[in-house]
Amino acid sequence: MSSSHLLRLITIVFGLSVSTAGAGTISLYYSFDLPPAGSLQTVTIPLAAGGWHEGTDTGPLVTEAEFDSDIQFVVGLEIGGIGQDVTVPGCCVQAYAFYLVGPDMAGVVSDDFTSGTGGWYVFPDIVYGGPPASLGVIGYDFTPTLIGFVAPPKYNGDYSGQVGQALTFGLEPFESTLGVGGLYDGGLVILTIAPEPSTSCLLFVGVICVGIFLSNRGVFGNRG
Repeated sequence: MSSSHLLRLITIVFGLSVSTAGAGTISLYYSFDLPPAGSLQTVTIPLAAGGWHEGTDTGPLVTEAEFDSDIQFVVGLEIGGIGQDVTVPGCCVQAYAFYLVGPDMAGVVSDDFTSGTGGWYVFPDIVYGGPPASLGVIGYDFTPTLIGFVAPPKYNGDYSGQVGQALTFGLEPFESTLGVGGLYDGGLVILTIAPEPSTSCLLFVGVICVGIFLSNRGVFGNRG
């Protein structure tokens, strides 16, 4: 076997090992009670085990050891609320909406929205007219639906040094001048976690696979 073929084989095997190990992500959910419609209140989400669920908001509780490991590999943050439109008799359909103010990830990174969105993405649609220095989102659904805010990449990273501290933000469910808003069911914070694969383990697997292949091809010769 030529050296170029050997190098290509090593590259292919190692690449396959990297692509098939640890490539997935997991989501951690934290449910919280919404403020009354038309009321801006500060929400505090602890960065500690005890209220986080894995996979869905009703999934298994994350253990202390799991949370302390997961919080090192944050690759996504979403803040949202669940609601639906309501029909006001003799008037109209009232949409549901939320306004986000001053998100702060344990003092590491924060936004005040005084000069724009700060890179936050709003789903499904942005809405204006909320409290000063706020970011708004509006939904148009007649069944309970999650809408909200996706943090920019600057919120990603290792928060192991902030375990026991908190994510804080202000949140206000919309209430119209009619004194009504949509129907509101609760709030959610979602952390997306992408645990890093073990590089040394992947390298070991790649080298072993190459060794087996070369041995079977007789490259190393036969033991006498």
